[in-house]
Amino acid sequence: MILVTNNRAYDALDDGRFLEAILERMPTLSLDRRSRSKVIRTFVKGILSRPDLSAKAARWLFQKAWQARSDLWAARGHVNKLSFVIHNFMDACRLERDRVEACAFMAMTQRGPISMCLHNAKRDAFILAPIRLDTSDGERFWDPVSGQVT
Repeated sequence: MILVTNNRAYDALDDGRFLEAILERMPTLSLDRRSRSKVIRTFVKGILSRPDLSAKAARWLFQKAWQARSDLWAARGHVNKLSFVIHNFMDACRLERDRVEACAFMAMTQRGPISMCLHNAKRDAFILAPIRLDTSDGERFWDPVSGQVT
């Protein structure tokens, strides 16, 4: 996870011991990810409920704020986060039906959502398929390869 202020990025996970302490505490917290303010409030309460973690968090926050002080000033204290997720996709030649059917990481197609692993394995069939258009002249098809409407 990266913290971004004034279009500059700062590593939020560079303190391994602090990260371990946070990760140990996280399973006991229920985060409502539909609301940024609720997530922050729950997270802060979770940290403040443990004095040892509160001290580590205060030290980490001070160090990050000091490191980014000029950018924080220029951005008037506005900070966003940027997260990176690595997903282990299945090999296109070795798809497992049970994993494809249980997958929660989906891609939208003309026929509805499908597993991203299946989409990646058969990507050309999905992204190069003609797209049906309803026009005043009736049903037509747009070919993404040629760009022609037929």
